[in-house]
Amino acid sequence: MGVSDVLEAVAWRTGDRLLARVVVTTEALLSPSDLQYACFEKLGAEGTPSLLMIERQDHEITERVA
Repeated sequence: MGVSDVLEAVAWRTGDRLLARVVVTTEALLSPSDLQYACFEKLGAEGTPSLLMIERQDHEITERVA
């Protein structure tokens, strides 16, 4: 897993739970548990979301023609 696989990450607290939404590239072979483990290693238990949702998105930037 590399930083380049993660396009966006948002975390928030609701009550005593930390939740997160992570956008990764469509090619990324990441699961929610992979990302939770990475959070635990980098941020410890306090910074690890209890629920993590993944959205896969093409990282190619496309231009819209008007």
